[in-house]
Amino acid sequence: MKKAILILLVFCLLLPCSAICEAAGDTEAEQSAPTLHDIRYYFEHKLIPHEFYTNAGQFVPFIRENGIFGLWWNFTQGNGLDLYYTETQFSAQEFPREDGLFLMLLTFPKPESNLLCSRIWLCRDPETDKAGVFTVEIDLFMGEAWFLCGWDPNGTHLNFGGASPLPDPSEAGYREALDAEAGQVVELFRSGSF
Repeated sequence: MKKAILILLVFCLLLPCSAICEAAGDTEAEQSAPTLHDIRYYFEHKLIPHEFYTNAGQFVPFIRENGIFGLWWNFTQGNGLDLYYTETQFSAQEFPREDGLFLMLLTFPKPESNLLCSRIWLCRDPETDKAGVFTVEIDLFMGEAWFLCGWDPNGTHLNFGGASPLPDPSEAGYREALDAEAGQVVELFRSGSF
């Protein structure tokens, strides 16, 4: 376990800020200090899928032990960036399933700009080792539209269509909405989308 944490920490600490800008589509001439959008986009759309697909056996235990904020903290501090957020704005929870499918929800602070995630679903079938990363992203060009998307193991972005914003966790209907989205994610995963 300590080796897994060390590997993850080294990855996060050695990642140069220029990689964040490059992943966000900035050219060399445009590169300067990464914006909050650049940082979050890289973290949500590149780092998390990469770590889940290539190191799930180490990544998942790290998240169980340290939460998603632990990874955010390592990533930002290792690159000399501001934290921007507090620990209470992140959460990670597993959804135990009778069919044995691993399902984990990662929740992030409310996105401030386009294509950032409010949540990410991680799925893995332990029998086949098939995995999937589903993102719930905001599109502010269309008002405040939400889309259920994903990243396949080859780094291809997938769009599965509209998604609904969830009620606040303290509001009635939150758990039902979350369970419905989990069901949709599992159905897409099982349908062969990944």
